Formats: sequence, C-alpha cells, structure tokens
Amino acid sequence: MLQNTDESPLPPPMASDGASLKVLLVVLLLAGVIGALLIQVHRHQSSVPLRVLIATSPTPAREILYHELPGIATGLAESRGFALDPAGNLLIVGDQALERIDTMHGERQIIARFAAKPNCVVLKSGGGYAVGLAGNIALIDQNGVLQESWLSLGARAVITALALGKDGTLWAADAGNREIVGIDRTGAVVHRIGQRDDARHIPGLVVPSAYLDVVITADGMLAVTNPGLRQVEYYHPSGDMLSSWGHSANDAAGFAGCCNPTNIALLADGRVVTAEKGIPRVKLYSADGLYRGMVAPPESFHPSAAGLALAVLNSEVLVLDPTTNMVRVFVPNDLRSVPVQ
Repeated sequence: MLQNTDESPLPPPMASDGASLKVLLVVLLLAGVIGALLIQVHRHQSSVPLRVLIATSPTPAREILYHELPGIATGLAESRGFALDPAGNLLIVGDQALERIDTMHGERQIIARFAAKPNCVVLKSGGGYAVGLAGNIALIDQNGVLQESWLSLGARAVITALALGKDGTLWAADAGNREIVGIDRTGAVVHRIGQRDDARHIPGLVVPSAYLDVVITADGMLAVTNPGLRQVEYYHPSGDMLSSWGHSANDAAGFAGCCNPTNIALLADGRVVTAEKGIPRVKLYSADGLYRGMVAPPESFHPSAAGLALAVLNSEVLVLDPTTNMVRVFVPNDLRSVPVQ
C-alpha cells in the first residue's frame, strides 16, 4: 500500500470530473438567469418617464404660492378657450358654441353657435367678439349675430389664440403655419411674426403640436410662447424680437417635454403665468423669466391635462381645465409672498 509522505493536511475529497461539470453548468445557468432578471428590472425602471416620477412627487409647500377656491363649471362637453369681459364674466368657447357665464349669479347663456369647433375668443374693440375657428375668424356682434368671417389664413391654419392690440390690430396665433399674424380692421394680414430670420436674430417659432399663445403686454408689445424651444419671447408689433427667456428642463424652473409652455397670461405688474402639458402645472415667473413658484402644482391636475388656457383677474389666476370642464380659480396665499430661492 502506498502511503502519503506529505505532512500537510490532505485536501477534502474531490467530486468526480462529471459531477464537477454538472455543478459548474448549474452555477452558470443560475448566473445567466439572475443577470437576465437584473437587465429586465433595469429596463423597466428606465422606461418609466421622468415626468411620471416628478409628477408623483409632492411639490414642497413653500413652493406653492396660490391656493384654490371653488371653480365654475362650463356646462360644456369639450371646453377649449376662454376670456373675460370688462365685468369679469366668462366667455367660453367649446363644443360648437360661445357661451357667457355671469360670475356673480352663475347664469349661463349661449351667445352663438358654429358649424365648426371654436378654439379661442377675444373681445373686439367697440363690442362684440372675435372667435377663432381652425383656419378662419368669425366676428360676432354683442347679440351673437355673425357679422363677418375672415378666411385669409389659409388651409393649413390652426388658430389657437387671439389677442387685441392697443391700436385695434387683431393678433392671431396660427399653430398650423407657425406664426403670429396681425390683422387689420378689414381682415387683411398686415404683420407676420415668428418666422426665422438670422439677420434679425429671430430663431423662429417651433410648434410641434397645436399649442401656440400670444398676449399683449401693458406697453403694447407681444408676449409669445415658443413651445418647441421651451421659451417665452417678446416682440415689437413690427416683428423685431425684443427678448426671450426659458430653458428645457424637468425641474420646476424649466419647461419639460417637446413643447412647453402651451399657454401664458400676464399679471398687471408684468409677471408671467405659464401652463404646461406632459407635466401639467401652472407656474409664476418674473417678467424677465425668474421662476417664482407654483400657482398650481402637477398634483392639482389629471396627468393627461393639456391646453390649460389662462386668464388673470386682478390677483387671481383662472385656469380652464379641459379634463374637468371647469374654470378653476387660484388666489395668492399671501400678496407679500417671498420669491422662492
């Protein structure tokens, strides 16, 4: 019999070569399964849109500068745009109608009906209404009688907002043609704003979807959304670009997604209220674009909310929410609110 003359301890008994191979195959198989599972988990996590993660995170209370009061039901099945008359009553377009709601008494009145769906409305100088209907503008008198229909904006036109200039020029935001047009009292287009012009340092309006807004500033200039560039731009009525601000980001100070802000409104002191889709939220900025805080955070809206039309009544911000067909009313928590740092 042979004897082991090595004084070191013997190693434990080894499995046969066949058994070792089986063990190795099992280990490799388990490693492959675990790896595949980890990859799937990673893919699932990375497929969750950032906007969902943000929208489900509560907004810090210190950042919310307004609180909500009871709203006003539009009574329409599909609300699209609105404006205020001098008495603070609501003029709302939706379905195929223009309605007026007496905010003091809650009375609703259908002023006019249309063959097409109206998108926006503005009061005309001297009374009556201008209503944007896809590619044309209907002029309605105070009794709802059609006075005139302008068809000058072309087959591609999608009129998403109207604003009345201090000189009586009617400004129409045309998302289809990606421009803001100025229309005189005869219906002729006398100004075109927003076309790219490198010589004048105008980047051009980038409008990936049917969201484009225009409002008139206190000094008669135009504040315009450029949703594809995620910014607000200011123009002289002549078409010269005066300034712009805004940047693309998912955080509160930026504008998220492909095309935001969708809507804007101006407070009397020049501060800007903006509305977004994707991450539906309404925010407050200084006139030069410094983020102040939230009027209504994402958790105030259904995730699908889009086209949140805005208006301002004194210090109140009114939001037309198409998911609830309500005009929602937000008032400042404190008129002396300190800007969010």
